[in-house]
Amino acid sequence: MHSNHRQRIKNRFNLNGLEGFSDYEVLEFLLFYAIPRQNTNEIAHKLIDSYGSLSAVFNADYDELLSIPSVGAHTATLIKAVPEIARQAQKDYFEKNKDLSDKTVLEKYIVSLFSMLKTERVYLLLFDNAYRLLDTVNIHEGSVNSIKVAPRILIEKALFKHASIVILAHNHPNGIAVPSSDDITTTKQLKFLFDTIDINFAEHYIVADNKITPICGVRFAGYNME
Repeated sequence: MHSNHRQRIKNRFNLNGLEGFSDYEVLEFLLFYAIPRQNTNEIAHKLIDSYGSLSAVFNADYDELLSIPSVGAHTATLIKAVPEIARQAQKDYFEKNKDLSDKTVLEKYIVSLFSMLKTERVYLLLFDNAYRLLDTVNIHEGSVNSIKVAPRILIEKALFKHASIVILAHNHPNGIAVPSSDDITTTKQLKFLFDTIDINFAEHYIVADNKITPICGVRFAGYNME
């Protein structure tokens, strides 16, 4: 009976993807591949009841997941892998199929880098002078400021890839896509430093809740980015 139930769920997915699946059923289906011989419906209910939503389960800390009854290392690792795989697939899709010289496409790409992240992350995007992407480098985990994001590291990465244009991006996971005064000050400092080595520091983006704000392209009270 248990085997037949799993096969019915798999058949539903093969026919229509996840359309019509509840959050519990999505998680139950996923956990088939971490827990081969146990009722994953019960575990799925425990997880969603504990965290309140499917997205919250995927954003849970690894150690927190292990505290849920019947959730072991395989299950916790699979849950944590899903958003990382999704981000990597999105990154690969944009890099191989989209023209990032188009500002709208570029901003969608940058937003995708931070999908479902609940911690702060800093990316440096490196381009040649035709806006062809050379690399997207994960620079730092944590808040962005002139101390934690060492300018020397950014410059070394740009020079190593022979970049002509660079863009910095970081997220505000629990905030809004508006730069702090530290963000603006750091951006001004970095623009100056990259100018001295003849590399175009084109933009510094803030991402939050799938919204994106360019610092260089917007004037804020009391600050002039020129």
